[in-house]
Formats: sequence, structure tokens, C-alpha cells
Amino acid sequence: MLLDLNRHAQGPADLAGDEAHEFGAVMGAAMRAVRTATGVPRVYSVMFGETAAHLHAHLIPRDPSCAATKAWAVADWYREVARNPELATPRDSIVEMTRAIARVGAHELNLFA
Repeated sequence: MLLDLNRHAQGPADLAGDEAHEFGAVMGAAMRAVRTATGVPRVYSVMFGETAAHLHAHLIPRDPSCAATKAWAVADWYREVARNPELATPRDSIVEMTRAIARVGAHELNLFA
């Protein structure tokens, strides 16, 4: 999943106090939503920001049954899937999981209130 800031900012250090607080709260809620919807015990967050001055966080579920997603190995797994698309999760599964994460996240962020 990708958490994207609405405005251009290079990274968290460029956010004002209230904005940084809100981004942190939304990121925590999004990570909990990914964890809940996928059933994984941990979700990694990766932010690079090299090619554009736009903050976005990759939220990566850590699947303990897949050693390729453990710690820094997850970056190698990203590259391996890019080289071998047959390793990627099927599109229908991604759509289904995205909807599940959105439902959980909407509740987490009280978007239905």
C-alpha cells in the first residue's frame, strides 16, 4: 500500500507540527489497517523520496511465512518481483485486499462518523 501526502514535501522533516502529527496518526492508522486486513503481525514503512519532492510511504506487510519479506530482504523481494512478474500477487487478490484495507482503515480513521 502507498500512503501519499496531499501536498509536495520532501519528507517528514518538512512537515509543520500539526501536519506532522496528523501524518503520523494517519500512517499509524493505515499500518494498523494493513496489519488487520492482511493478518500479518508487522507492517514495514519505507520512504525514499529521491526522484520527486513528494512524501509517500510504502506500507509493506511482513509475511512471516515468506523469508523474502524479512527486514531488508524486502527490498530485494521488490526487485525480484519486478524482474519476474509471475511472482506478483494476482490482480484480483490485490483489488480484494485493497478494498479490505480501505474498509478497516475507514473505521480506524473514523471516516464513517
